[in-house]
Amino acid sequence: MAEILPLNFPIPAENAIASYNWINVADGTGIIHFKGFTSNDGTLRYNLGTEDVYSHVIETAADRTGDTAWYKNLDLDFDLSAFNSPRIIKGTAMITWGSYGYEETSTGTQKIKWTFKIRKWDGSTESEIANATSEEITLPNAATDIHAKCITITIPLTSFKIGEILRLTVEGYTYRDNAGGNTRIALAHDPTNRDGTYINPSTDDPETTTKLDFYCPFEVNL
Repeated sequence: MAEILPLNFPIPAENAIASYNWINVADGTGIIHFKGFTSNDGTLRYNLGTEDVYSHVIETAADRTGDTAWYKNLDLDFDLSAFNSPRIIKGTAMITWGSYGYEETSTGTQKIKWTFKIRKWDGSTESEIANATSEEITLPNAATDIHAKCITITIPLTSFKIGEILRLTVEGYTYRDNAGGNTRIALAHDPTNRDGTYINPSTDDPETTTKLDFYCPFEVNL
């Protein structure tokens, strides 16, 4: 009788790295779920990690008054610890986030949008690998808008040397077509999804999040 091979087969032990949250066999990638958070050792730092830590600051917010064009209100660099062995990233990354927008005027059109950049950082030089920008979100007049969104970014095959750092840069932009009033924007970054000043998952309707999740694909030799 012919031997029947199983449809599901185990990944060889040397490739079954525990830090991968799942393996995409079709792409030959292992996905690691990184989480954005802040710490403070005398300086407020923006970090990437894999644990559900309490972020020192749950949200980062900025205000802008008087512009009649797109303006970059936030520019935040979330850094992973330096690699202690060579690594390769490639494939489709996914980012989910919660953010807040507020416009105090009752007339005109105000919008926000977010740009996500995946970068390599060696302590002195920053190299951009890939980026994507969200849809433009129109804010209601004289009201707040809280939302949870998802975006994908295609990463070309990129090698990291020992000591180099994977960086996720998040840029928040606001737009207005009149010069009056104030626009506020906020990005949440708490792995434990606690309530912040502007975003409160426990009570917000519709449901929101204060998590910043970055699902990054690493090359795996299957």
